[in-house]
Amino acid sequence: MDYEVIRSRSRHKYISTRVTPDGKVLIYVPYRTSQAEIDGVIEKNREWIERKLSQAASVCASRESALSEPPAALPLMGKMLPVSHEMPYGLRDHKFCLPEVPLSELIGRLTVLYRDLAAPMLTARTYELAKEHGFTVTGVSIRTARSRWGSCSSKKKINLSWRVIAAPPSAIDYVIVHELCHTLHMDHSSRFWAEVARIMPDYERAEQALKDTEKILSGLGL
Repeated sequence: MDYEVIRSRSRHKYISTRVTPDGKVLIYVPYRTSQAEIDGVIEKNREWIERKLSQAASVCASRESALSEPPAALPLMGKMLPVSHEMPYGLRDHKFCLPEVPLSELIGRLTVLYRDLAAPMLTARTYELAKEHGFTVTGVSIRTARSRWGSCSSKKKINLSWRVIAAPPSAIDYVIVHELCHTLHMDHSSRFWAEVARIMPDYERAEQALKDTEKILSGLGL
């Protein structure tokens, strides 16, 4: 089994295993972890890893099929909006207007379109929630990150992935609230989660919605 070991002096206190959507096996370990310990964890979790690899292969095959054809619908704020091929291209009348070409040829255009849609809405919503709940934010930027929905710098600047715009409104708010709470607690301590729960008691439901959104985006190669 091929895998990549990621060692850390401070971030990872325990050994953990992750299988990425594209089928890579990542083993996160404390810096001084021995190869024997790593081998033991892999063997212990072999059945789980193989199951995840099988699922990843299935998703990849489905994605390849989707990329070879024009999309019939695309996600936006928790809904799948139909795709039309009429001009001018863009988002109009609750539908995506795009050239009738395979999805693989639209990825660049869609990235720009989604980012243009996300920037004003996510920025405004971040400042709105910050004001409503008493947080201080020094700036908001919209990025193309695929590995995370958002981040917060030590200077209280919020960074959000444009991909958030595909999620339902409650999940969008959760991503923003999550990062706003990092302006107070730059970790995932109990105090951090208590602050999140104070604002969004049902945040676990939003987390599931984000997982569902991730599956949709991944299946479309976005």
